[in-house]
Amino acid sequence: MGTQNDDATGTDAEIAEAEGPQAMVGSTGLLGRRTLMLGAVAGVGVAAGLVAGEGSASATENSPVLAGQTNTATSNTAVSTSAGNGLEGDTTQAGESGVYGHDASTGGGYGVTGRSTNGSGLNGVAVNDGTGVIGTSAGGTGVSGQSVAASGLNVGGVAGVIGDSSTNDGVAGFSTEAAGVSGQSISGIGVFGQSTGGNGVYGLSSGNGAVGVEGNDTSTAGGYGVVGLSQNGYGIVGNTHANGLSAVDGVDFSSTGGFGVRGRSNVAIGAIGISSAQSNLLGGDVAGVVGDSDSYDGVKGFSSAANGVTGMTSAAGATGVTGIDSSTGGIGIYGQSVAGYGIYGTTIGNGQTAVAGVDQSETGGIGVSGNSDLGTAVQGISTKGTAVLAQCPTGTALDVQGVATFSRSGLVSIAATKKTATVTGVALAAPSLVLANLQNTLPGVFVEAVVPNITGHSFEVFLSEAVPAGKTAKVAWFVVN
Repeated sequence: MGTQNDDATGTDAEIAEAEGPQAMVGSTGLLGRRTLMLGAVAGVGVAAGLVAGEGSASATENSPVLAGQTNTATSNTAVSTSAGNGLEGDTTQAGESGVYGHDASTGGGYGVTGRSTNGSGLNGVAVNDGTGVIGTSAGGTGVSGQSVAASGLNVGGVAGVIGDSSTNDGVAGFSTEAAGVSGQSISGIGVFGQSTGGNGVYGLSSGNGAVGVEGNDTSTAGGYGVVGLSQNGYGIVGNTHANGLSAVDGVDFSSTGGFGVRGRSNVAIGAIGISSAQSNLLGGDVAGVVGDSDSYDGVKGFSSAANGVTGMTSAAGATGVTGIDSSTGGIGIYGQSVAGYGIYGTTIGNGQTAVAGVDQSETGGIGVSGNSDLGTAVQGISTKGTAVLAQCPTGTALDVQGVATFSRSGLVSIAATKKTATVTGVALAAPSLVLANLQNTLPGVFVEAVVPNITGHSFEVFLSEAVPAGKTAKVAWFVVN
């Protein structure tokens, strides 16, 4: 180890014997081959004396550097070589340093500084199980890295500190009470992790109630505690192996109420839940999305331009939306509208029902119930088919309690001396039956016949004889079928 000067000849031992300590230049020159040769003979003492200054005596400015003694100077003392290490320090004593630097300035400096034109300014290598670089501070930062470059050639860009490992952690931090690794930035990224085949940043915690990775936003305008971004995959993925717990759990602690979990999309679905389980090992139903609340809505959907909640299924016999009430008396599905339909059902299946109600109670209930204080409780409309169908093979198909109104019914008056009357504007078909009967008493007068005119949408009522003078016959009529 060392540099051979132009005027140096002979072996290292010959030069040392001939020239002695005078071959070591002062603090303003370069320590050449002679200096390094004597340093090699002295071992650790030269390196330690140059940097740490341990020893019982001291050399003054422009004096030779003495091994095993404290050497002081008022300017730089430099060692230069064109091959090998410029300066090397070795120690075999446990707990000590091969090279030791100490800064005693009042304003603060650097104990050891490494600088490189094209490589690493400081390099720490541990051959066995030790640590390449250890930084310790009683009140400040143990290790600090700083980069002032705008861009660089390394994979992750320019960084103050880079950790690189082919088989283990590139950077590992450990703390008993504070953060193992802490990153801080004024306008950029505090901590940046990048990997081409593994996790960019990985957090692990064994503390109960603690988190592996935590993000905290303290901005006044509102930011994001944790943001996940992916070009071709999922932005954030949560996994759990604990029964009954959630892979992703969102909790709102705001004073006026916020959102525990929120999903938003500019072109597609804001939030989607998928379950591939065939059964729930914990009991209960399996669902892609489950909403649960002690005092408010379990699931609530809102949209200003489309459906608030949409349910869809491709399984035969299943339902797009199912509402189940397990209370002693509630509502399975409830629909409310300010100006439209509360619940609206459509079907494109032939012979199927747009809205179907089925009563499965043991003692008998109501399949479909309609209730209105001032309007129509149940309405059926059909342009060509049956608006309302009442069917019961063994019981009552239709039970009307109260007044029943029929559009094809009415009252026709037949004046005195008249025997017939024609009622027009009544829809009739081939199977139509017209029923008619007197509504007042006229001796010897009764409805003798009713003859329908299907094409003319009318029918004619015939009395048994003409209405007596001064009297009027009132005939009620009703069309069936």
